[in-house]
Amino acid sequence: MHHLELSGRRIRLLHASARSVHVRVHFHHTDEEFAGMFATTELTGDGPVPTMVGYGAVHDTYVETQDGRTLFNVGSVGNPLDEPTASYVVLEGEPGGDASAPFSLQVVRVPYDVEAEIAVARDLGMPEREAYAIELRTAVYRGLHAERGLRADDV
Repeated sequence: MHHLELSGRRIRLLHASARSVHVRVHFHHTDEEFAGMFATTELTGDGPVPTMVGYGAVHDTYVETQDGRTLFNVGSVGNPLDEPTASYVVLEGEPGGDASAPFSLQVVRVPYDVEAEIAVARDLGMPEREAYAIELRTAVYRGLHAERGLRADDV
């Protein structure tokens, strides 16, 4: 958990959710889950209520704004689950500045050598590497492979 202020925005950065490092809020979430990311909890500690929250646990890059609050997921550099290119987020602003100061949130996509990563997994004898290979090649979570008919020899 990290809190910062840039250009008048109170920003919270965390792994999964304000409830727990294990509770994930997915791209398709409820209004209650969205609001919960901005809540003050035992995990988040005291402090100002954020106007922006960034996290990464679900590996699905997105930016969503509701009622003046922005929720963003940075995606994943090593195992993106929205498209098979690595992603990260860059925040730029004036530390401690007011809302009139310049600010940007940029999602960055970069090429990712999936086949090289799969080769490393094979060479290391990684367990469940066929499911991992499918996941990296298709950006489909391994729990959905059977449902979608994905097999290692197909991808």
